[in-house]
Amino acid sequence: MKVKEKNTAAPESTLAASRGTQKMTATGFLLKYNCIIIFIALFIVASCLSPMFCTPSNLFTMLRQQVPYLLIGMSMLIIIITGGIDLSVGAVMAMAGMVASYLSLAGLPFGVCLAAGLAAGAVSGVVNGVILANTTLPPFIVTYAVQSILRGMVYVITGAGTIRLTSKVFLEFGGGSVGPIPFPVIY
Repeated sequence: MKVKEKNTAAPESTLAASRGTQKMTATGFLLKYNCIIIFIALFIVASCLSPMFCTPSNLFTMLRQQVPYLLIGMSMLIIIITGGIDLSVGAVMAMAGMVASYLSLAGLPFGVCLAAGLAAGAVSGVVNGVILANTTLPPFIVTYAVQSILRGMVYVITGAGTIRLTSKVFLEFGGGSVGPIPFPVIY
C-alpha cells in the first residue's frame, strides 16, 4: 500500500520573495528610499546654488554641528522603540553643560568637570526612572515636568545668560580636530 505524499512546498511567489529575487517597482523603490533620495537631491541643489557648500571645510563644519543631534537622536530611538518618550533630554543636556562649565570656571581640572557634568545628567535620568517606575504617571508627563524643573534651574542659576568658557582644554575638546576630522566626530 502506497502512502500519498502531501505537497508541502511553498508557492513559487513566496520562494522568490524569500530569496530576494522579486523585482522592486519604481514606486516601491521611492517609498523605501525616500529619505536618502531627498537628502541627495537637497545636497545637489545646495551644491549648485553655492560653490562654497561642497568644500571640505563646510562639510566638516556641518558634520561637527550635527554630532550632538545624532547622539541624542540615537538615544531617543531606543526609548521610542521601547514605547516611551523623554522630553527632558534638552534640559538635561543644558543642566549637565552648566554644571561642567561652572566647575571649569571655578578652576577644577577638565576630568573632574566632565565627570561632574556626566553625573548631573545621570542623576536626572535616575530621577526620571525612579518616578516612572514607582508611579503610574505616563512618561510624557514625568519627563515634561523634569524638563520644566531643569530648564527653570538653568535659567535661574545662569541668569538666562550664556557661560563663556576660558579653559583651553574645554575649547579643544569641543572645537579641536585631528587633521580635518573634528573631535566631536571622533568621540
